[in-house]
Amino acid sequence: MNERQLTRHVYWPSRCRGCFSSLHTSVGFAVVGAVSANISVGGGARYLIQQAEGVFDIAGVFAGMFVLSVFVILIDVGVTNGRTAGFWFGGQQRRRRG
Repeated sequence: MNERQLTRHVYWPSRCRGCFSSLHTSVGFAVVGAVSANISVGGGARYLIQQAEGVFDIAGVFAGMFVLSVFVILIDVGVTNGRTAGFWFGGQQRRRRG
């Protein structure tokens, strides 16, 4: 096995698992912080939700919450798929026993 193959099949996969696991945890905290800051500071989604609350527009409030929820779910799915999508993770390839 040459150095390139060793890097591709041994070193890179061992690094990626730890990086994606850490990324999954840190993105969760970052999204919670960003949504909390957005709601507490008064811009963006908070403005839309607060404006809808002011005129008793329940559909507008739920739409704002729905948009925030979809945003968080898409980020989580993206990080989760990135963690398992690489060719270097053994889950995608079946090896013959033999």
